[in-house]
Order: sequence, then C-alpha cells, then structure tokens
Amino acid sequence: MTFWFGRRSDASDGDMARAAAHNHGLDNKLVNRFAGLLAAAKTDSKAFEATLAELSADPRLKAPEIVAIAKAYAGSSKRVTSKAAAMEAIRKRFVELVRFEAKNALAAKSRPW
Repeated sequence: MTFWFGRRSDASDGDMARAAAHNHGLDNKLVNRFAGLLAAAKTDSKAFEATLAELSADPRLKAPEIVAIAKAYAGSSKRVTSKAAAMEAIRKRFVELVRFEAKNALAAKSRPW
C-alpha cells in the first residue's frame, strides 16, 4: 500500500512499476546493441557511418530508444529529448573521439622519450 499526497493508493508498488515500464518500454536489447556498435567503431569513420546509417534506417527505433542510445554512447549531461538532438549528440561524440586520438598521436610524435 502506498500513499499519494496524503491519500491511500490501492495500486501495489509492483503494479506501478509495471505501468511505468509499459509507458516507457524501451527496447533495451536494441539500445545496448547500437550503443555497443558505436563504441566498438571507436574512431573508424566507415564503421561509425555504417552503424549510424543502420540506426537511422531501423524502423524499430523510436525517439526514446535513440535518445537512450545517445546517452549511453555520448554520456551527455545535457538533456536530449528529440531524435534529431540525439543524433547530433552521437555525431559530436564521434568527432570528439577522433580529435582526441589525433591530438594524442601528435603529442606522442613530439615527445622525446
């Protein structure tokens, strides 16, 4: 039994959890698959673009799944709520990774040790 704003609710906690899961029913297998593929691409632009094309074309992925993929891959602290913003966050994260690797490669060449 739970209380909401001083009133007793007849719904059990389990019923409420099931309702929340139903309303926000993300396909976690797809989210994990695509986040893993993006992470595995590292800085390989061909692999990244192929994964991004597959992500864009998959009809099973709706905005909530794409937002979850972006959060898992990009780890963005900025709140992403739309499909377009999520795709942009994914692209920005890839660019950051490529730039970071290029910067480290350049620094490694200039080190005397």
